[in-house]
Amino acid sequence: MLAVEDMKVESFADLRESAKNWASGDELTVTIEENDETLTLPITLNGISENPPTTRDASVRITKKAETNRLQRAILASILGNN
Repeated sequence: MLAVEDMKVESFADLRESAKNWASGDELTVTIEENDETLTLPITLNGISENPPTTRDASVRITKKAETNRLQRAILASILGNN
């Protein structure tokens, strides 16, 4: 991950500081690097924000939407494999 909402992310601490202002349902733009290509993607946050996780127990879940475009399918396949 390179940036969230045009804020450069160099460490988990950077991401955590920015996340203090986020809530479930917020729409953000993330910039990632995938196979030497820079991609900027829209995401929608989902989860319980009243009790945010600590660094130790933070986890990420990637789920496939019912309808996806070709780029989204390619990114998901590169993360999870083609199975």
